[in-house]
Amino acid sequence: MTSLRRIGLEFNTFTGEIPKEIGSLANFERLSMCCNKFSGSVPREIGNLIAMFGIFLHNNALSGHIPKEIGNLVNLVELLLEANHLINGSLPNEIGNMSTLTYLLLNDNDLSGSIPKELFLLKSLVQMNIGSNQLSGSLPGEICNTTIQDL
Repeated sequence: MTSLRRIGLEFNTFTGEIPKEIGSLANFERLSMCCNKFSGSVPREIGNLIAMFGIFLHNNALSGHIPKEIGNLVNLVELLLEANHLINGSLPNEIGNMSTLTYLLLNDNDLSGSIPKELFLLKSLVQMNIGSNQLSGSLPGEICNTTIQDL
């Protein structure tokens, strides 16, 4: 299945972890596995999918941290991880590498720590929701320079 570019597995009752082998699908562009019962962490191997433009893993039971390798996805436009159980520290600074990111939805998790200023340097963001987490600290001054339409 090395030529597979998109997969849609949404709105089912799939369980278990997202296989690490997914990182070997070099041509993968869109991963839609939302609204299932997937558990475990987001595999760091997902950072190998440099052609990826959309990740839709919201409304599952994913836990652990958002891997810093996700910052390798410089062509990513949509990252939807809301309504999971993501924890273990703050958002990775590497998200700031995703210069084409338009939608970032991380709300309704258990993320903690401070908000990296790199988030507010992304000029392509149209919508970002990081509400209903355990984030703390002060807001970066870069928030005043952002063009995000929906915080």
